[in-house]
Amino acid sequence: MHKFCKLLLMSIIITSSLFSIEKNEVSMEVQSVENLILLGKQNIRLQEEIRLQLIHYQNINKAFVKNPDNNDLLFQTIKYADLLLENIKSAHLTQNFSAEFIKELNLFAKLAKKQGIPKP
Repeated sequence: MHKFCKLLLMSIIITSSLFSIEKNEVSMEVQSVENLILLGKQNIRLQEEIRLQLIHYQNINKAFVKNPDNNDLLFQTIKYADLLLENIKSAHLTQNFSAEFIKELNLFAKLAKKQGIPKP
């Protein structure tokens, strides 16, 4: 019985290999994994971009806090907050940030839309 099971299993494997993979053809399973890898790489690039935008936003925001009368820093803070929030939402990463931080970005984003400030 045991020998029969091995023989049956080998037969199934060989048959399925012959039917599912022809010369130079990639199986659906391999293609699925390749697509996942590609999506993962795209997500990493987007997350790295968000990280750089976040650093830039924090630097501008710190400068604005030190110079609250500087309108240029205010507008830059508003623009980058709006851009950062949009990218965080499009990457479905809002749950990875504190609620207070998202509220801060939302406040600035509302100001950007109200004032019609273009994104950087």
